[in-house]
Amino acid sequence: MAGWSRRYGPKKPAAFKIGLTICSYVKMRIAISSKNRLFREGLASILKGQEDCVIVAQSTSAQAALKTSGYRRPQVLIIDRAGAERGDLDYALGARLYQNFGIVLIAGPGMDVAGFEKVVRYDKSGYELVNAVRSVKSPDIGINRRRRGVDPADPLGLTARERQLAELAGQGLSSREIAEATGLKQLTAKNTVARIMHKLGCNNRVQLAHVLAGRGDEEPLARSAKSG
Repeated sequence: MAGWSRRYGPKKPAAFKIGLTICSYVKMRIAISSKNRLFREGLASILKGQEDCVIVAQSTSAQAALKTSGYRRPQVLIIDRAGAERGDLDYALGARLYQNFGIVLIAGPGMDVAGFEKVVRYDKSGYELVNAVRSVKSPDIGINRRRRGVDPADPLGLTARERQLAELAGQGLSSREIAEATGLKQLTAKNTVARIMHKLGCNNRVQLAHVLAGRGDEEPLARSAKSG
């Protein structure tokens, strides 16, 4: 029968589906990461009460939240620091370079918040959380598609794409993780990073991290970056 799905009942008209898609882009798209289900649901409840907010993904990790958001890429990722592994936090910071979204970290006193500019304490109100989310919202939709030519402002002569991949590799992400964060194939990510290292005269990713930081061939002070 036309206009009817045996399994789901009356079919929604195409205009209805298009309207939902447009609505998701007009509103501020938010993904939430927290190990605590009740905390996730509480945050979602606060944000759903705002006319300009829509929740596109909720998960126990930042990596999973970014993946499950699908084509509705979030403009803001909220991370609950309690229980979050440092590797997952680093993944979010790396993915942000390419996917262009803001991050709000919710944390308590004494928690490691290194690398995060916007931190909201657990004792703050929902009003302050909403303001923080609005302040970091990415203005762009989807992936940050920068031009592929060499960026004249880049001191190392890298293209925008090369700079993004180099930063991810320098932060310790493996080729597989870089591929997942950028949407590239793993082999493409690995070969591109290798080409960048050759271009900059680096023998490994630890040297790459130091060159990007402007420290040349200094001995590494932090943990070694992963290879491959």
